Amino acid sequence: MAIVSTLSLLFALYLVLDAVFRKVDFFSPARLYFFFHSLTLGIAFLAADKAMTPFKPLTNLVYFGSAACFLLGSWIVKVLAEEGDVRTGKLTGLGEYNWKLHMRLTFLLFLIFVVGIAIASLGIGGVPLLAKDKAKAIIAFFKVNWYSSVALSYGGLTIAMFFMAIFRPRTLPRILNSAFWMMVLSLIIFALALSRSGLIFFAFFAIVFYNYAVKRLSIPKLGVIFVLLFSIFMVTGYLKLSNFQKEHQLNVHPLKLARLMLKFPYVYVANNFWNLDYALNPDNAHERHPTTYGFTTFSGVLDMMALPGGTLGVGIRAAGGWDDQFHARSIKVRGLNTMGYQWGLYKDFGMAGVFIFPFLFGMAAKMVHLRVKYRPNVFYVALYSFLAFFIGLSWFLAFWESMIYVYGLLYLVGTCYLSQRTYSGGDAQAQAA
Repeated sequence: MAIVSTLSLLFALYLVLDAVFRKVDFFSPARLYFFFHSLTLGIAFLAADKAMTPFKPLTNLVYFGSAACFLLGSWIVKVLAEEGDVRTGKLTGLGEYNWKLHMRLTFLLFLIFVVGIAIASLGIGGVPLLAKDKAKAIIAFFKVNWYSSVALSYGGLTIAMFFMAIFRPRTLPRILNSAFWMMVLSLIIFALALSRSGLIFFAFFAIVFYNYAVKRLSIPKLGVIFVLLFSIFMVTGYLKLSNFQKEHQLNVHPLKLARLMLKFPYVYVANNFWNLDYALNPDNAHERHPTTYGFTTFSGVLDMMALPGGTLGVGIRAAGGWDDQFHARSIKVRGLNTMGYQWGLYKDFGMAGVFIFPFLFGMAAKMVHLRVKYRPNVFYVALYSFLAFFIGLSWFLAFWESMIYVYGLLYLVGTCYLSQRTYSGGDAQAQAA
């Protein structure tokens, strides 16, 4: 395991140094995928916890085969595409966009989000940020009812869409930029919920959007941002693991606290990999992965369809006797339930899904990326910024299995498409509502 860890971490370092010295695009689909997967796989294979064991043959085939197919799909599109000159400077056509409509639809999402926060706050009598037991409050906050759970989860997208509008052409002073103040307000309100996924999404989206729409970010600046981003991720992860500690009644001596603080980040990364290996290799006497016939891949769509007493997705899971969305039957250590995208594809379609879907997704992501690099507009930059988050975090989640991300993507795409198509000219001040 030490050899795999060393090679993975060295490869991640190589990708960074290559971007520094050759000034290649760090946010290309393949580079994003392999940087984050190499980094996290290298960390996991440090084997700092006994739950992390070497991958079994099937896991190696699934994990590395899937990565190879993603790379192949991206590479084929790059080879076949007719690439033009690399764009420099600001995004062409930033003003050729209906920012009035964009702001109105973003404000509508803001209202949906704020109502969700209010309902959840009334439901538990407060907010997680101010609660004494924050880990317990976070869980309760997202379980008040179906509407509040869904609505408040769109805080990250709301912040991201206001962030986009900060860079619209304007003649008014920056202090009067309504998009900036709405973004700050949304960020403050969303911070009350202590939701790591929404904040991480916003940060990732904002970095990629700024890099392509405004100004290319240098690798040193990205390094600083990455440290801050990872800190947010780990702080909220620590709260979750604190709840895990209480569930298992683990009493930690003060002298061991420093060691435990170092172990928490490791466990939070590594459990994604040991869960995948554990789920793919069931005991002979107990099958943990019955075929789900495509349901897992489309569960993000079905889970939004509310029914009396639950949702369509929940009903189908119960009828089929399948695992829940938190992988309760497939995880190795209770309370640590995250897992990469390969598991759902394997449950749905076997090895065919593990190979074909990443190949097609790699092709699609590269097509959008090439459009962003050589013929960009606001719609394509926003779309790729969203997809880049999924690529970078694919070691941690499968976005198509989450109703928040599936419908969030549809809302963003719909807003940007309509705003791009309905632009009718006019000066910058008229566009900047």
